[in-house]
Amino acid sequence: MFKAILTYFAARKIVSFIVCAAMMVGLLTVCLVAAAFAPQASADEMNPNPYAYKYFKMDDDPDGNALYVYEDGTVMFRSKDDLRVGQHYSSFVNENGELVVFDSNSSTIFKGVMDDGGILTDDDGNVWYPQY
Repeated sequence: MFKAILTYFAARKIVSFIVCAAMMVGLLTVCLVAAAFAPQASADEMNPNPYAYKYFKMDDDPDGNALYVYEDGTVMFRSKDDLRVGQHYSSFVNENGELVVFDSNSSTIFKGVMDDGGILTDDDGNVWYPQY
């Protein structure tokens, strides 16, 4: 009788181990299939324009010069001379990471680079602070 009980418990442990191992193999298979078919994305694909959705002001004056960069590459400049109307221009990010803004005649009107802290410095040495 004692031998039968030990055999029952041993068989039960073996069956439990086999079931657990089968579930782990199934889970591993699902993870590998999902990883194989999941699209890979690089940092450039995730955010092609690091300036997108950023708002910068040249000084702390609420009525000062400001620029906002949209996701589609357009930039809105607002000068302190005319606070109600902003001028819209096209832009791109060159290979050096600089934001280049140009007008309808393809003339560059603004060129600046953003540092790790989010501060934008233009070619004239003006500092544009990010607004949050």
